[in-house]
Amino acid sequence: MYMMDDSLVVIVKREQSEQKEFLAVLSSKKEKSEEMFLSSISQRFTSIRLDTDICNKLSIPTAEPVTLTFGRNNIPVRVMPIQETDELVLPLHVSEQLCLPDWDCNLAVSYDEDSKTLMIGPVIGLVTELRETHNNVNFGNIHDFCNELDSYCKRHGYYFFVCQLSMYHKDAIEGYVKHDDAWVKTTVPHPDVIHNRIHSRKREQSPIYQAFLSCLQEQHIPIFNDRFLHKWEVHDILQKHEYLHPYLPETYLLNDKQTLENMLQRHQCLFLKPVHGSQGQRIYRVMLDDEKIYMHESAMPQVGESQSFDTVNSLFYTLKARISKTAYIVQACVPLLEVDDRPLDFRLLCHKDSYNQWRVSSYVARVSAKGTFVSNLAQGGDRHKILEVLQPHFDKNTSLHVKKLMTELAIEVASIIAIEAGGHFAELGVDIALDPSGKPWLLEINTKPSKHEESSKNNFIRPSAKAVIDHCIYLAKPTK
Repeated sequence: MYMMDDSLVVIVKREQSEQKEFLAVLSSKKEKSEEMFLSSISQRFTSIRLDTDICNKLSIPTAEPVTLTFGRNNIPVRVMPIQETDELVLPLHVSEQLCLPDWDCNLAVSYDEDSKTLMIGPVIGLVTELRETHNNVNFGNIHDFCNELDSYCKRHGYYFFVCQLSMYHKDAIEGYVKHDDAWVKTTVPHPDVIHNRIHSRKREQSPIYQAFLSCLQEQHIPIFNDRFLHKWEVHDILQKHEYLHPYLPETYLLNDKQTLENMLQRHQCLFLKPVHGSQGQRIYRVMLDDEKIYMHESAMPQVGESQSFDTVNSLFYTLKARISKTAYIVQACVPLLEVDDRPLDFRLLCHKDSYNQWRVSSYVARVSAKGTFVSNLAQGGDRHKILEVLQPHFDKNTSLHVKKLMTELAIEVASIIAIEAGGHFAELGVDIALDPSGKPWLLEINTKPSKHEESSKNNFIRPSAKAVIDHCIYLAKPTK
């Protein structure tokens, strides 16, 4: 037994069989009235057994019924104190109704005196896409991250599972729970909180996802990062705040040729980005040089591989044929700090913590691959420590000041997005660039930040995994 905040972590066991108990009660029927017999069965089959010391420390009553919960599943029980150290023993039918696993596990227990509720967990669910084979499952590019989430949950006595939309139903849920170093498919309870890591925007617009959200709303189960935010939506929110204008590159929707021409005349260098794009894909850089217009695509391996145009008109219609009906923004380039002639930017991963306050949980400096203009790691960029790349450009004090300024900007924009975008957002990847003077420029905000942007090592739980679970605990706390 060990203490976690206002809870204690205990060994939760399920009795393997209730048959012997039932026969013991049945054999005594001859000596009892029918009423006493039914009362005996009822009392026996709604009793759970809990370490006496834990009952005392959590002030759990043993003379009156309490509600036992595991996630949103619950059952009325009576608590019988026992001498077995650190154990909570549940009858088989109680364990099955709560959807506890078949194996013994260490879980946190806490007691709320006002509602007379004994809580196991909390239960945290993550919904994503997964790939199932005959004897294996893979969670795609967040598989390692899920392992870290699970390790952190086990350390604290929380119950964690992963599922996809087709496994989540109003009456029953299947999920993958890690046991003995393997992800096991089993029945799981309705969780106390859900973290959305679905990677497909199209999937989030589907009827099955909308039904899933309706189910959560009906059961009052909180979900965070419930949807993608697109680039123009984010810009539209931020540009309403005049004090942020100095940090926002001039940006418009690419609706017509005139917008492209006006922006090119003002800035000579532009980025064209898909409104719903991610990971540096399908981005174009357009440059005006000596009355000639050059266009480079992020998918091209070398900057030298470009198209040239004599007029904006020919550029626009080439673009129109290439991007078809895909919505794009046109954004002014800003002069960037470089490392070995390669563009540099920064990913600040922001999370709401266990107190519902925004903080930066990790910093990554990203240097683009040689010959490219996007720094995303998915496009071959390199990861560096932030001060490692700042100090060749600035002295130590200035480097620390610049890092602090980026931190403040990231937290400010995360706070604004969380308030004004609707829904509940608790994890945002904020991309910031620096010009040679050290001034920060806000490039992009990601609602499903890639987990490749952070360092991940064996037996290491990255800060963002801890931050996600800590905020889940905040959301899972019962409101009074």
